[in-house]
Amino acid sequence: MANDNHREWHKRLFKALWADKTSKKIAICTTPFALTYGHDVVLHVEINVHSLRLERQPGMGEAAYIEAMMQELSQLSVIHARALNHLTVGKQVVAWAYNKKVRLQVRVRARTDPNSDPTRNERIRCNNNQVDKASSQSLSRIRILGPDPEENFSI
Repeated sequence: MANDNHREWHKRLFKALWADKTSKKIAICTTPFALTYGHDVVLHVEINVHSLRLERQPGMGEAAYIEAMMQELSQLSVIHARALNHLTVGKQVVAWAYNKKVRLQVRVRARTDPNSDPTRNERIRCNNNQVDKASSQSLSRIRILGPDPEENFSI
């Protein structure tokens, strides 16, 4: 779409943004338009075809229509909470998938032998439960090694 004619981006960008705002997102299970305004967008196709949703509105009085819109807006906080919950679950799934690949490497200073060099560290490979047990011992450093060497950091 954008590569066809780069001089018409200013004309096509509005349509692309509108399509993005009105399309359902997997992460929030609804459209960004519905999260903002409380109801789905009424498309021009629905106006020409006379959908059931639009046929009910002219029969409603102004007060009934306002009451219906206020009721939809009151339900908007429930929709926001549901979307936030869905995003939180998605982040937990991503964190679980990443942490599955992470290796913990705990370096424990060798203090058991008084004749050994105090700067020497022993390497112990362990899982999360063993880290909790080892933290009660004399830990000098915990180093988390990720799948990518640039993502390694120390605690």
